Amino acid sequence: MYRSLGEGRYLPSEHTQGPWDPGAQHMGPVTALIVHELATTAPRPGLEPARLVVDVFAPVPLAELRVMTEAARDGKRVQCLTASVWSGEREYVRATAWRIRESATPATAVAGPPAPVPPRSGERAPSWLTSGFGYGRALDWRFVTGGPTEIGPATVIGPSGRGLTRSTLYDETGELGTATQTLFVAPR
Repeated sequence: MYRSLGEGRYLPSEHTQGPWDPGAQHMGPVTALIVHELATTAPRPGLEPARLVVDVFAPVPLAELRVMTEAARDGKRVQCLTASVWSGEREYVRATAWRIRESATPATAVAGPPAPVPPRSGERAPSWLTSGFGYGRALDWRFVTGGPTEIGPATVIGPSGRGLTRSTLYDETGELGTATQTLFVAPR
């Protein structure tokens, strides 16, 4: 998705393009780039990522980016990392990540996905996700329930132009996290 230019600088490919503006990136690749840079910031054995918060100040342009990171708190049991994404002289995104120490504890049972993930098919169902913008064409979109044009039960839109979407994240072993996204909702 990005070509490294060295020293935290990256050039995005067309596969980072979002659906809302052909000159702006989808936040999925930008967030992945932040996580990549944070993984190399003050790494310590025994500390695992536990939380990530990403604040978006403006749409991230399809232009050269600079990612700056630092350890804001570097304790024995917890570590707080920060990252910011710049293009030119403007900051577009700021993130905070926490790592916490690992410890041998008994695992509690976690729920599996609500339904099996559909298998890959050789053909893509036509939708706005698979045509028209770089990030949509770059991914293999498969939905356990719902679809790309449905507001699911975890999305709420209020009367004041704000919405909230909640997602439960799974891998093949079961639930591994949650994600929330505050939405700006307005007619075009």
